[in-house]
Amino acid sequence: MLVIDHELRVVDSASREFTQITPHPGWVEHNPEEIFETVRACLNEVTAKHSLGKHNVRAIGITNQRETTVAFSRKSGKPYHNALVWLDQRTLGVVNEIKAKHNGNSDVFRPICGLPINTYFSAVKMRWLLQNSKEVSSNTDDLIFGTIDTWLIAKLSGLTSFVTDSSNASRTMLMDINTLEWSEKMLEAF
Repeated sequence: MLVIDHELRVVDSASREFTQITPHPGWVEHNPEEIFETVRACLNEVTAKHSLGKHNVRAIGITNQRETTVAFSRKSGKPYHNALVWLDQRTLGVVNEIKAKHNGNSDVFRPICGLPINTYFSAVKMRWLLQNSKEVSSNTDDLIFGTIDTWLIAKLSGLTSFVTDSSNASRTMLMDINTLEWSEKMLEAF
């Protein structure tokens, strides 16, 4: 976390590590609640140290690993599964299914979203979670998929804001309100 003043100088920083979870070779997960707690601890540290609050903070920026995907409850904010990290390889079967539907063409969606079909793509992580996590698939009426920025904004806003940056949405999201035209095409592929 960085504290930046009005002249864009770094005034202070805070950071915390969080656990890398590897349940199987090639699988990498993060606990979304642990990520939120590390962010909250960093926020508390710098706000207390510099007497920061609503009265003198103009903006908060979030940067994140674009393809790390979280499935969580719209109502409670509870994660339905650990976040699947960008480098997780468990989605290779999903990738191969999609490529097979398109004659092995891994670039079929590149003109639409700028990405090849690959295991790092958030859409294949969403598909894998729906197919393989009972908790995710049994809660689709309350389900939100998002990247870490979506998760953090939802939690920091008290579950009143479910958004992402447009550059994240264009690269990673299957079901973003701003990209419905191409997300319908993506849904057809699945």
